[in-house]
Amino acid sequence: MGIQLTEKEQDLLVLCIVKECIAYAEKNNKTFEEVLNEDLFPAEANTGFAEMVCKTIEALKNKGCIDGTVELEYEIKIDPDTFEEESTDAIDFSSCIFENINISAKGNIRLGTEGFKEVSKEFGKKALPIVKCIATTTLQTCVESAVVLGLRTVGIPV
Repeated sequence: MGIQLTEKEQDLLVLCIVKECIAYAEKNNKTFEEVLNEDLFPAEANTGFAEMVCKTIEALKNKGCIDGTVELEYEIKIDPDTFEEESTDAIDFSSCIFENINISAKGNIRLGTEGFKEVSKEFGKKALPIVKCIATTTLQTCVESAVVLGLRTVGIPV
């Protein structure tokens, strides 16, 4: 993608994505994990985008912004010379667990006006192309609307 977000921008974007995935899951009688695997990250999804979202969800869980079970599994490589296993930075999406995911009170505060005030005015220009990586048009539109609404709320024209 070639777009660099600050940590705060990345957190805010992923919180918007999580919020909309939760709503989309409830509307479509799916789990959050199903929405991630089937709608947000189908087989043709951008792996870099998928890894960024998953790692940020884990970081947001550790910061207390997301509640639930988040367990990322990393791909294992076997050294052909020693036959020892080596963990990689690549996520094994088929083995990750995302259960009972909710945005906490702290996360909802970040999604409020103050959270959008903390990010740069360039956030909208940087975030919208990233949102275009989302495969499901409905989900993409929801996330884009959430980002645009938040930016407009704090007076940043988008």
